[in-house]
Amino acid sequence: MTIQQLEFYQSCAIFLNFRRAAQYHFVSESTLSRQIAALELELNVTLFHRDTKGVRLTEAGALLFRRSVEILNQISEYRRTLCSEGLLRPEPNPYFRITCHISDNIFPHLVELLELLPADWLGKQYKIDLVREGTAPDAVLRGAAQLGIDLAANLQSFGGAFRRRLFLRMPLKVLVAPDHPLAGHDCLTVGELLAEYHVWSDFLLPDVMKEYVEQRQVDGLEGLLSLRKILSKHLPYVECVRWARKPDHRLLLPHGELDIPEYGKLHAVELTGVPAAATDYMMFWKSGMDRDAELLRFCEMMDAAETYVKKRPSCCRYGR
Repeated sequence: MTIQQLEFYQSCAIFLNFRRAAQYHFVSESTLSRQIAALELELNVTLFHRDTKGVRLTEAGALLFRRSVEILNQISEYRRTLCSEGLLRPEPNPYFRITCHISDNIFPHLVELLELLPADWLGKQYKIDLVREGTAPDAVLRGAAQLGIDLAANLQSFGGAFRRRLFLRMPLKVLVAPDHPLAGHDCLTVGELLAEYHVWSDFLLPDVMKEYVEQRQVDGLEGLLSLRKILSKHLPYVECVRWARKPDHRLLLPHGELDIPEYGKLHAVELTGVPAAATDYMMFWKSGMDRDAELLRFCEMMDAAETYVKKRPSCCRYGR
């Protein structure tokens, strides 16, 4: 198993589209497919279901994705430690590095926007580092990345350490079965939701998440956002691209006999009364950097790309 194989696998698991993953890594689709096949052979498991409907992760694939994020982060941390202790000579960074937490749609959405920028604008190949929740600000402060993307709430404790700009507003939504009482609502307040559904086990969750949420209480908004964090860590490994077609946080799945492939049948109810900091993703970089003006211009170009993407038909997004 190689680091490159794990990086290829991460991208395939997020895009659920080998062609898109190959484009991201600047390799041919056949090259990427051979690396994934070699990884499956070495581990003696099937990581993807491939059929006429597309690519889906197997249960073994979902488990490997979670482990791959941990492994690649640990390797990066090890290299940084070697450099800081003078045991390894740091090499010039060949990439424009952007760091972000794994969320429902941030990775594919970010890649799509970057692909709309002029090919020679960055002057170097870009790379998106997937990090554990809450570690994106630290990575930018250490200089491991030039730019970070994270929830506004996660940046508050860093005060004026960063310059920031709104990247993506993603409202919280509850997903319910078509015959559920909430299916007749377009929006619902957080208070109304918690008054009726206050135990996490009242919700149907994919098997990969049940161990995390069984019989736990939701206490106010903090408990609700805590549940959202758990879901955002695991749902991408199951149906990332399908859930990423429209930017929002798909939050809860109330009881019903629904299999994972049937998620598309659920009705979305938007939650109101949620602080903006809990739903607004920011692009940020270290304050006072020499490249402040350049990074600000980069954000403006991303805004223009975002506007363009919103005007396109939804069927054209994320390689679908």
